[in-house]
Amino acid sequence: MAPQSQRQSTSMLARRPGWLWLAALLTLCYVLIPAYWMANSLAVLSSSGFAAGLSSLLRVSAAAVALTLLLGAAAAYALGRPEARGRGMRYAALALVALPQIALIGALHLLFSNSCEVSAGACGDRQLYTTPWPLIVPYVLLTLPLTVALLAAGFRDLAGAQVAEADAASQLPLRIYGRTILPLAAPALAAAGLIGFIAGWNGFLSAVGFTSASKYRAAPIALSLFGNIGFGVVVALAAALIVSGPLALLALALQRQLAAGADAPADRRASSRRLRRLQQAWLDLSGPARVLLVVLALSAYVFAAEGWRVLAFPYALDYGEAPLLDQTMRLAHGQSIYRADLQLAPFTIANYPPLYLLAQVPLAWLFGPAFWYGRLLSWLAMIGAALFAGLILRALTGDRLAALVGGLTLLALPYTRYWGPLYRVDALALCLSLAALWLTVRFFAAPAGGAEEARPHADRRGRPALALVAVALLLVAAVYARQSYGLAAPLAAFVWLWMQRLRRQALALAGLVAGLGLGLFVLLNLATGGGFFFNIVTANVNEVKGELLRQYLGELGMFMPILVLITALFALLAARERSWRLLLPYAVGAALSGLTIGKVGSNINYLLEFCAAMSLAAGAALAWLRRAPRIRHALMLALALQVFLLLPGLSYQLFSQFRLDSRADMALVGERIRAADGPVLADEDIGQLVLAGRPLLFQPFELTQLARVGKWNQAPLLEAIERQEYALILIFKFPGLPLDRDRWTDQMRAAIERRYAEVEQIGFTVVYRPR
Repeated sequence: MAPQSQRQSTSMLARRPGWLWLAALLTLCYVLIPAYWMANSLAVLSSSGFAAGLSSLLRVSAAAVALTLLLGAAAAYALGRPEARGRGMRYAALALVALPQIALIGALHLLFSNSCEVSAGACGDRQLYTTPWPLIVPYVLLTLPLTVALLAAGFRDLAGAQVAEADAASQLPLRIYGRTILPLAAPALAAAGLIGFIAGWNGFLSAVGFTSASKYRAAPIALSLFGNIGFGVVVALAAALIVSGPLALLALALQRQLAAGADAPADRRASSRRLRRLQQAWLDLSGPARVLLVVLALSAYVFAAEGWRVLAFPYALDYGEAPLLDQTMRLAHGQSIYRADLQLAPFTIANYPPLYLLAQVPLAWLFGPAFWYGRLLSWLAMIGAALFAGLILRALTGDRLAALVGGLTLLALPYTRYWGPLYRVDALALCLSLAALWLTVRFFAAPAGGAEEARPHADRRGRPALALVAVALLLVAAVYARQSYGLAAPLAAFVWLWMQRLRRQALALAGLVAGLGLGLFVLLNLATGGGFFFNIVTANVNEVKGELLRQYLGELGMFMPILVLITALFALLAARERSWRLLLPYAVGAALSGLTIGKVGSNINYLLEFCAAMSLAAGAALAWLRRAPRIRHALMLALALQVFLLLPGLSYQLFSQFRLDSRADMALVGERIRAADGPVLADEDIGQLVLAGRPLLFQPFELTQLARVGKWNQAPLLEAIERQEYALILIFKFPGLPLDRDRWTDQMRAAIERRYAEVEQIGFTVVYRPR
C-alpha cells in the first residue's frame, strides 16, 4: 500500500491548481524585474553599518552551524546506534531545548566580559568580548541539544542492512562514518542545520549583550534601527526582506533533503541510491577535472564580484554607456532617436537597433536616468548566455561535464567579465542568439544514420513549427539588439538544419528571419523618415585601420592561445562529431563579424561572439575526447591553466579600475554640470549630463568620425562654439591616450581654445568656460 499511496500523493502534487502556478509566475516576475524593490534595497544596503552587520551575521551563523553539526553528528551517531548504551541521554538533551535563552544571559555575560579574570590573565591584550566567539558559543549551546536529538533519530532509522554492508566493505570506522553514514543522514543534517541557522540568524539577545565590537553587531541590531524616525516604512520593509531572504534561499536549496527526510523511512532506499550516485559521480571525477572545476568556480566568483562593483557604481564606466542611457530617456519621453537631419541640434547618433533600449523604458519611467537597471539587464543576459551555452553542449554531446565547462568558460574570459555588466547592448544580443541555437538543437534531432530524412524528435510532434517560429523570433530579436548578430547564429542554425536533412525547415527559417528582419527594417525606416538606415548603417561605417585589427587579434592570440588553438583544432579534426555541424559555422560567422574590430572606435565587444564560439569549442572538445582519457586530462589541465592566467584580467581593464577609483572627481564634475546656467558639452563625462537630467546635445566621437569622412557638416556646431552658446565644455585628457583627438576635430579644438578659457582641472577632465 505504501507505493500506491506514494504514487497517489505524487499525482496529486502533479495536478497543482492554476492559482498556484499563477502565484509562482507572479513571484518570479517580481524577483526578476527589480523595478519594484531595487531602489529601496540599494538604500538599505548603502546605509551605515547594515551591509557590515549582514556580513557579520552570515559568518557567525555559518560558523555556529558548522560547529553544531560537527559536534552534534558525532554525539548523535554514538547515541543513535542500536547497540549504544545510554541512549536515554538523547531525551535528556531534548529536555534542554526548553531552557529559555534569557536564563543564560547573565552567566554568559559575566564569563565573556571577564574572560581575562576567568583565565587568570591568559588572554593577553585581546578581550574575548571584542571577538565573534561570544555570539557563536551561545548559539551552539542553544541548538546543540535539538541537533543531537534530531540526528540521533535519523541515525536510528538507517537500515541495518545498509550499515552492515558498509561495515563489510571497510573496517575503518572513520571511513564508514564519513563516506556512508553522513551521506545517508543528509536529510536529518539538512533539517538540523536549517534549524540551527535560523536560531543564529534571528538571535537578538546574544547580538545585543555579548559583544562590544561594532563590526560584529549582527543585522538584527541594524534592522532595529530602521524603526527609528527618519526611515520610511517601505525602506524598513525592504530591510526586513533582505534579512529574511537568505533563510528563504537556504530553505529552497535544502528542500530536496528536507522532503527526503519527511518521506523517510519509506523512501530511504531510493534516497540512498541517489545519494550514492551523486557521491560516486564526484568520486569518479578525475584529478584534472576537479582542478578545472575549482578554477572555473573561482573565475565565476570573480565575474560576480566585478559585476557587483559595476552595478553599484552610479556613474558611466564606458563612453558608450551614456548615449544609450540618453536614448532610453528619449524613448521614455516619446521622442525619436533616429534622426536623419543632423544640421540642427541635438547632434546625436543612435548606432544600435531599439530592442535593448525599449526593454528599459518602464524602468526609466519609474526611476529616471540611472545606469544600474541597464547594467543589471546586461549582467543577467551574460549569465543567461553562459547557461544557454551549457545547454547547447548538453543537447549536442550528452556530456554534463563538457556542458558545465563550456558555460563557465564563457564567464571566465576577461572580455565577458569586463563587458558583461556594462550598460551596452551586446550581452542581450548574445543571450538571445544562443537561446535560438539551443532551441534549434533541442527540437530538431540529428539523423539516426542511413538515407532517411531526419525528423524532429518523436516526442515533440506538433511542436516543430512553433519551435521554428520561436527560433526565428529569437534570431531577429538578437539582430534588433545589435545588428552584427545577423551572421553567426543564423548561419549556424541554417547549416545545422540543412546538414540534418531538414532542408524544408532550413529554408523556412531563412525565409522567416529574412522576412521579419527586413519587414521591421522597412517599417522603422519609413517611420523615421530614413533616419533608421542613416543611424544604423551609414553612421556605422567608420574608418578601418589595419593596425587596430592586428592589435586586437594579437592580444587574443597572446592571452588566450590555448582556447584559440582548441577552437582551430576542433574545427579541423572533429568533422565527424555531431556538434561540429553547429559549432563550425558559428565559429566562422563569429570570426568574420569579429574582423570588423579594425574600425576606429571599436572595442572588445566585437569579439564576444567569438568568445562564445571558443567556449563552446572547449566543451565540445572535452566531449569529443572521451575515448582518449589521457588527452582529455591534458586538455583539462591546459584549460585550467588558461583560465587561471586570465583571472587578473587584461590591461584595458585598468581604465575601468581608474574610473571606479575616480568616484569623488566624477561627483565634483556632476556638481559643476548641475550648477551651469546654460547648455554643456562633454566627451568622457557625457554620462553626468544624462544623470543631471540634461539631454545630450553632441556626441563627440560619433559626429567627429562622420565629419572626417564628409558625412556631417560641423559648421553649425562650430558657429555655436564661436557664439559661446555653451556655459561649460568638458574635455577628458588622459596621459598616453589621444582620446580628445578622436572625439574632437581640429577645427573644434581650435574654436574652443579661441573662445573658451581653461578654468580648472578635475582629475583628468579640463573645464572650459567662455572667455
